[in-house]
Amino acid sequence: MTPGGPAYHPVTWSIMISIDDREMAESKPYADRRTDRPFALQQPSDRWFSYDKWMHLSSSYFLTMQSAYLFEKMLFTDPMDSRNISVGITFSLSLGKEFYDVFVNEGIFSWKDLCYDILGTSLGYLTLSALGK
Repeated sequence: MTPGGPAYHPVTWSIMISIDDREMAESKPYADRRTDRPFALQQPSDRWFSYDKWMHLSSSYFLTMQSAYLFEKMLFTDPMDSRNISVGITFSLSLGKEFYDVFVNEGIFSWKDLCYDILGTSLGYLTLSALGK
C-alpha cells in the first residue's frame, strides 16, 4: 500500500510501519548492545540456543571444510597441513568477528558464539579426518 492509493488509510499505514519496525528489531539476535563489561562471561542478553548460534556453528563448519579443500586441491598442500591451516584460519576469523562486535558494533564479546565456532570447526575437522581428505 502506498499513500494516496485506493486502499490508503492513515491508521492502517501507521500500524503497518510499526509492525515492520518491530519485526526488524526482533530479527536481529546479534544486536546485543554493549554492557558495562563487554568481555564478561555472563551476558544478560546472550542465550545458548538461538538462530545466531546456529549460524556460527554452520559457518565455521563450512569454512573449515571449504578452506581445507582449497588448500589441498588448489594450492597442493598436504591433506593434514590443509586441515590444520583451515582450523587456524577459521578460529582466527571467529575471534576477529567477536572483537569486531565489541569494538566496531559496540556490542558484546559472546563467549557462547565462540563456543559454537569452536564446535563447528571441530566438526569440520572431524568430518575431514573421517573422509580421509
